Amino acid sequence: MEEYLALKRHGDRTADHWMEPDGKKVSMYLVRTNTRMYAYNACGAGSNQINLGPPDTRGRSNPLDPADFPGGVLRVLSTYKRQGRRAVLKDHKYAITFDVLAKSQALWGLIRDGVPLSVNDWADLH
Repeated sequence: MEEYLALKRHGDRTADHWMEPDGKKVSMYLVRTNTRMYAYNACGAGSNQINLGPPDTRGRSNPLDPADFPGGVLRVLSTYKRQGRRAVLKDHKYAITFDVLAKSQALWGLIRDGVPLSVNDWADLH
């Protein structure tokens, strides 16, 4: 799936399929099932963001339990940027599972093509 998204969005299947936010509009990012590949902690106490930086960027962190916030789903990108950190939104309304995706070709088309929408629009789509 990652290679396909990279190929579709950037024309190179070995590229990263991350798409930088376009102002207040964002796309979705496939969070790998193996969450140990990321820092996978909340970006601050009570934060609605998941840090997807390298595992060594945890620092003083608020680790997340993958049972509560599983990988293997598509999550809405965060528009907040600090020191180039990659983050996605933590709340379940900003995550789309493959079960949901399989029922909507239109939604898949938006994600596949990296169409930027507002965060609230992504939450309302499923």
